Amino acid sequence: MRSERRYLTSTDRQRLDDRTRFAPAWFSHAESFWSWNSLEALCQSEPEEAWRLILVLVQSAPSEVELGTIGLNPLTELLIAHGPAFIGRIESEAAQNRRFRLCLDPVYQNDDTPDIESEVWARIESIQKGVA
Repeated sequence: MRSERRYLTSTDRQRLDDRTRFAPAWFSHAESFWSWNSLEALCQSEPEEAWRLILVLVQSAPSEVELGTIGLNPLTELLIAHGPAFIGRIESEAAQNRRFRLCLDPVYQNDDTPDIESEVWARIESIQKGVA
């Protein structure tokens, strides 16, 4: 996982301002963090299972915010670890599944430390631009 500095969005800031919602949200995430960690590990060691679970998440995500989260974490992790093996399936899924395409919107490549192979990244950019 990347160790970049994260900044709060205005939405996150508003959520933090509502102190009554903060603690329950934090604890519910802490209780289920095993699922996040497990999927991240699967992206490295069992990419086929990770792919299946990513598709389940895409189907189950309650909003575009959660779809973006899928793109930022498990999908990006899969691209970093096994991009060449999955880019064809990613392109195919994006072509037929709007929800999956939305997951790709927040995926990015850091110019200082490129993690996703350049050929794979070019194909992701094509999907993001609506070219693929």
